Amino acid sequence: LSSQPFRVTSYSSDSVSGTVTVTTSGILLMTVPYDEGWSAWVNGKEVEVLNIGGALCGFRLEEGEYEIQMRYVPDGIKVGALISVSSIIILALFMFLSYMKKHPRNTTSVLVEQMSDNSDSQLINHQENATSKTETAGDSGASEDGFLK
Repeated sequence: LSSQPFRVTSYSSDSVSGTVTVTTSGILLMTVPYDEGWSAWVNGKEVEVLNIGGALCGFRLEEGEYEIQMRYVPDGIKVGALISVSSIIILALFMFLSYMKKHPRNTTSVLVEQMSDNSDSQLINHQENATSKTETAGDSGASEDGFLK
C-alpha cells in the first residue's frame, strides 16, 4: 500500500485523521509507534489496530476510499481520573467537616432571640405570677423560694 499515501487532514498530540485511497487490499502501515492506547475508526466504524513488526500501527483495508481517525488514550488514564476526582471529593468533605467542627452552628442564640422577641410579655407575666405565688406561699407556711418550711 506504499503507493497510496495517507493524506493527513488534522492531527494533535493524541489524534490523527486523514484519508487514503486503496487500490489493492492489504495492511495500511502508519508511521505511528504502536501502543495499546491507540484506537482507530475507518469510515466511522471502529477497527482493530494491528501491532506491525512490534513497533508500528496498522490495519487491514480492502479496495476503496477511506476516512481514518486514530485517537490515543494512555493506559490508566480513566483509573487515574477516577482516583483524582475521588480524592478531590474526599478532600472537600474533610475540609467541610473540619470547618463545621471549628464553627458549630449556634442555634441557642437564635432560640433565645426568638423567645425574647415573641415572649417578652409572657416572661414578664410569668415572673409576676411567681412573685405573687411566693407572697401567698408565705401565708401558707412556705419559705420564700416556694418550698415548705
